[in-house]
Amino acid sequence: MGIGITDSPIPFNRMPGTVFVVIAYTYVLFMVFPMLNVMSTLDRNQIEAARDLGASTARLHWRVVIPHAKPGIAVGCISTFMLAAGAFSVPRIISRGLQAEWFAQTIYNKFFESQASNVGAAYSLTYTLVCFVLVALFMWAMRTRLKDFARAQ
Repeated sequence: MGIGITDSPIPFNRMPGTVFVVIAYTYVLFMVFPMLNVMSTLDRNQIEAARDLGASTARLHWRVVIPHAKPGIAVGCISTFMLAAGAFSVPRIISRGLQAEWFAQTIYNKFFESQASNVGAAYSLTYTLVCFVLVALFMWAMRTRLKDFARAQ
């Protein structure tokens, strides 16, 4: 407002993308650290060999760096997804109740604010199964196995 871009304050707590931006900002380190950990084990000789064989930068990343970093990418994506899926306080704090509830908030409300704990248990089990299936599909799409995650940690 001081530099003349807008006449009134922007109500970020009413914008639908605000919660996504805050969750991405909050959990970005859970994505970066596993990738950084795996990338630190990449042998520089492989990069030099690819360059000596005439690989372009894009081809070097596509054929050497990304396949090596795949377990770190998978661990980062899965941990970030699970943290975001279980986020209860971030949507509540950021939106101040002005946006629709996230599923974790709905489960909490069924358990503690209404006396429908059986509905909350059913929602919780369904949510757990959906998250498990999504993680399994992601692991299948990335062609990673559980033993690959041990290397990424």
